[in-house]
Amino acid sequence: IDLNLIDLIGRTAELSKEDAVLGVGTGTGSLTARMAKEAGMVVTIEIDLTFQPVAQEVVGPRGNVRYARGDCLAKKGELNPKTLEAWDEAARLPGIKKRKLVANLPYVIATPLISNLLCSVIPIERMVVMV
Repeated sequence: IDLNLIDLIGRTAELSKEDAVLGVGTGTGSLTARMAKEAGMVVTIEIDLTFQPVAQEVVGPRGNVRYARGDCLAKKGELNPKTLEAWDEAARLPGIKKRKLVANLPYVIATPLISNLLCSVIPIERMVVMV
């Protein structure tokens, strides 16, 4: 885990307490922990369930992180409704004004995810991704 890279992603995202962040590919939680320090709410989704205990330990007890299990895509051309619902809930919290995607994306989902988000009506202020 390159902490300098995680810091660069975090700085580039320009996070604030007004942000509802979607993190895709929680992994070990290093990027999630960085985002949780600055964002109002982080919704992070991971398809591999074996990572969640590790991520929760790395992130620590934080009230502004919600873990979702599963795939962020329902199929190649469609976002997972459960992921969108969790992000919508976060965006409706008091004080939240902006949505951001901040992720170290797995290569196989990068194009379908970004394409679907760009074609959606979701008001995303910023996307910062590494593939």
